Amino acid sequence: MEVALDSVSHLQDFIENAAAEDNHNDINLSPHWPSKGEILLQTVSARYLPDGNGPDTLRNISLSIPAGSKVGIYGRTGSGKSTLISTLFRMTNITTGSITIDGVDISTISPETVRSRFIGLAQQPYLIPGLTVRENLLSSAADDSLINILETVHLHDLITSHGGLDKVLDIDALSIGQRQLFACARALLRPGLIIVLDEPTSSLDAETRELIHDVVMERFRDRTVVMVLHHVQMFRGFDLVVGLRDGEVVEAGDPEALRTRDGGLFRALLASGGGE
Repeated sequence: MEVALDSVSHLQDFIENAAAEDNHNDINLSPHWPSKGEILLQTVSARYLPDGNGPDTLRNISLSIPAGSKVGIYGRTGSGKSTLISTLFRMTNITTGSITIDGVDISTISPETVRSRFIGLAQQPYLIPGLTVRENLLSSAADDSLINILETVHLHDLITSHGGLDKVLDIDALSIGQRQLFACARALLRPGLIIVLDEPTSSLDAETRELIHDVVMERFRDRTVVMVLHHVQMFRGFDLVVGLRDGEVVEAGDPEALRTRDGGLFRALLASGGGE
């Protein structure tokens, strides 16, 4: 499972090790949920501590994300980007408002179920030592599918040179960029309709960033994508970008329009190279 978000201390480990949370009854939830991938946040405020102590780290967030759209989240360090992502995964406590996905309020669903229906891609990809390439991708997939996906992310020749699909994946032989591309390949093989990417390109070279951008725009074109990015230049072609500051939305709109907005955060980040 590729649901590891580095900014929230490796969500993959959290999911695998957490005890059962919330005694929700998911019996009436369709096994095909979400079937479209429409996300609606209505006046959402949230904090990490469920006991009521501490301030809200998200405040009054309202967003409508149509099914199949590509949405970028940006802001400087501490702006609330990662909190927003963790809230989608039910890792924070929503104090006001609601998040619905295809009309279902996620607070009525167990956290484990919510997380299992999303596909996540993180800054630090989660690869499992000791497993084969096939097992690290999707063991049930046909060879042709695995080869096609590896070719898409430009890793097929490398994997072949190291023994192919049924050899143990040599993680140390992969560069940081290649590990991220491998994780991207795994995400492509999974059937979920909502893809959440948290800073997946922040430590990558320009060529690898471009490849991941192309994969998102082409191979995920029919899926809903929510992406947090350090390099806001990567948001070209996105349907909506959302700027956060101090846990609040300060601007939202088409990236081309925000590019020329005087005094805007998006324009400022572009001018500074898209960084912190």
